[in-house]
Amino acid sequence: MKQNIKQYENRYRDAAVFIFRKWEKGTKL
Repeated sequence: MKQNIKQYENRYRDAAVFIFRKWEKGTKL
């Protein structure tokens, strides 16, 4: 169970970083 939660957290963090970088690029342009 704990492993599944950790996997979910990693996936959520990756998505958050991806969206943040995309947003950062958008604001810089």
